[in-house]
Amino acid sequence: MPPVPSRPVRTCPVSIDALEPRTFLSGAPVVTVVTTPVSATDDVVQASAAQPDGKILLAGLSTGPDGVGHIALARYDAAGAIDATFGAAGRVVLDGREDNADILHVAGVAPAPGGKIVVVGAVHSGYVAYRLNADGSLDPTFSTNGLITTDAGSAGDDVYAVAARPDGKVTLAGTTPIAGRPRFALATYVTRLD
Repeated sequence: MPPVPSRPVRTCPVSIDALEPRTFLSGAPVVTVVTTPVSATDDVVQASAAQPDGKILLAGLSTGPDGVGHIALARYDAAGAIDATFGAAGRVVLDGREDNADILHVAGVAPAPGGKIVVVGAVHSGYVAYRLNADGSLDPTFSTNGLITTDAGSAGDDVYAVAARPDGKVTLAGTTPIAGRPRFALATYVTRLD
């Protein structure tokens, strides 16, 4: 395989209040960089999705001042401006679960039927899946208060992807160790999404 040619990378901070397209490389497409702080500490994007209406969802890990990882989401309109109709000023931060378990990573975010949003992450004891309403609030019709946790069987369970299916089911894909070796695992929730 031939080596991939390196290209210089230049960054340009752009505040959310001053969206301004910037050209990074001569002849390259115009790129807009938007920064959105979610917490006062670390915020790391780990998943993204486009909604049918053109809005953009970002999901990732936000570490609180207590050092505990939380799922964080931000939503932007099709032009890249923060969507103030989502959560608090375009942002939502979710606890790990009822016992405030530490989120290890966010595996995925997916638009769901009816304008809902599904986001999943890994905790030490398995998977956690949330379903949100279009405004970013938890959907209380999805399991218990918009949240489902799954222990696939043992320590070392992990989740890597989510699909919100048209039939209303939510499927998570991950791994679970069997006899000390990681194996494919699927968890499908049949709670209706409408």
